[in-house]
Parts: sequence; C-alpha cells; structure tokens
Amino acid sequence: MGVALRVWGDRACFTRPECKVERYSYPVITPSAARGILEAIHWKPEMSRWIIERIHVLKLGSYDSVKRNELTMDTTKQKKGLPIQRSTTFLKDVEYVIEARVDSIDPQLVGKHLGIFRQRASKGQCFQRPYLGCREFTADFELLEYPVVRYGELGNRDFGLMFFDFDRSEVGVPRAKFYCAAMVEGIIVIPHPDSEEIKC
Repeated sequence: MGVALRVWGDRACFTRPECKVERYSYPVITPSAARGILEAIHWKPEMSRWIIERIHVLKLGSYDSVKRNELTMDTTKQKKGLPIQRSTTFLKDVEYVIEARVDSIDPQLVGKHLGIFRQRASKGQCFQRPYLGCREFTADFELLEYPVVRYGELGNRDFGLMFFDFDRSEVGVPRAKFYCAAMVEGIIVIPHPDSEEIKC
C-alpha cells in the first residue's frame, strides 16, 4: 500500500549542507525534499511519517546560477536586516516520480490516510504549495497509479554520499543523516530511515 506522485518544475535547488554561504544543489532530489512535497499535500501526526521507497528520475535537469539579495541573520542592530548578495546554483527543468508509503503507529490508519492523500492529490489540493528544495521553486504534481511499473530511462549513475534527512530523536541540534545514492535504470532506491545504510 502506497502512493506514486509525479512532480516537476522549472527550477529546483536541493542545497548541499556543506554549502552554507553559496547555495549549490545536489544533482537530484533528496529524500527529505520528497517527503516535504508529500507532507504539503497531506500529513497528520498520527501518520508518524512518510517513507520514501523509490524515486524515478525523468529529467535530471541542467545547472544554472543566479545571484540574489538575502537578508543577514546578524542580531546586532548595526547589521540586522542588511541585504547581502549570494549566489545560488540550481537545477532547471526537473521531473521525478516519488513512490512512498505511510509508516503509522496504528496500522489501521494507513489505508485511511493513503485514501485522503490520493483524493487530495487527484484534485490538485494541498495545505501549502509543494516546492523543489526552496520555497520560491514551486512544484506541480500529478497522482499516478501505485506501484509505478515503468518510469525512468536515464540509465545508471552514482551520485555519491547525499543528504538523507535530519535525525531529531535527541534533544538539541538535529544531526544530518546521509546515504549513498545511486541511480539504476533511472531509478533511485531509497533505504529505510532505520536502515544501517543511513549514516550520521
């Protein structure tokens, strides 16, 4: 039991965490960004979490860059709110299919929430507009039949170590988690969040 959602957009930026000053995007969508898209359509605390299973890469997109003004986060009165110019390297023209399922504490609620999600997604409804990494890079979406039989024809590619999500199980600063991302016949298989393949 799961859902399949096709998402696409003119621009996307899945920022690498090591690039704190100048934003630079990963070459493909991250599992956390995919989860955020699903949660924008439907999510409730009782659902526990969305588990991303596979990502079909339909369009890798091409890199482009732009400089834009951002406000400083300095708390001093002299610098607070001053605009600074930063460079963002983003992706143009991307498209993916996200396959996911609901991991719930109460298994009886899984079917209910999958049904709500399918109904909302089929009508184009969402609690907030889904975006591709950055809020200004909005995403369009379309519900597909699950599981997806055949999508992704971009071959094989190793993306190396990629950001997976944040570990918020402990009190304090969240820890970043990573995984080794590889595309096989246009499909990236995402390990389970509790898998040993996930590294902090």
